[in-house]
Amino acid sequence: MTLRHALTAALLAALTASSATGAKAATIPTTTSTLTTTITVLSVCYFTTPSYTATYNYDPVSVNATAATTPVTVTLAYQCTSGDSSYGFTFAASTNHGGSTSRQAANGSNLISYGIYSDPGATTLIAPATEYKPSGEGTTTGVVGTPLTTSVYVASPGGQSSVVAGTYTDTVNIVISPT
Repeated sequence: MTLRHALTAALLAALTASSATGAKAATIPTTTSTLTTTITVLSVCYFTTPSYTATYNYDPVSVNATAATTPVTVTLAYQCTSGDSSYGFTFAASTNHGGSTSRQAANGSNLISYGIYSDPGATTLIAPATEYKPSGEGTTTGVVGTPLTTSVYVASPGGQSSVVAGTYTDTVNIVISPT
């Protein structure tokens, strides 16, 4: 018998004897640790519609010679983190900035004034670059995936008799954010 066979036979005999007598193999000590997970839920709001349009006619000769246009309703759809209790909208200054309180749409170098209002009667102007918090908005307890809505109103004041016929456009960036 070779030395290798002798060692193998001795090892098998020892293992058989230890399992027959119930002897335990040496135990390896264990240690424990912890894993702490921290998740921060962000307070965010997003528009669910990428852009909005307000389209209407202006008649400087008769209907709108003295009276403002009938306000056009624009319904903004958005989602916020559930539980957000305060959020607002900021309507940036228009591309064709008309000052601190008015906006202007352009047709080449021709301009026509208009406003964005918080009420359907177009009496409460939302000034450019100021935050607008819709009244009646409460805590956003809706399930994510359920959009919320609020409306704003767009109209032009009457008396703009020098406007030239044509299509006037303007772009205003809208930002919604938790406050």
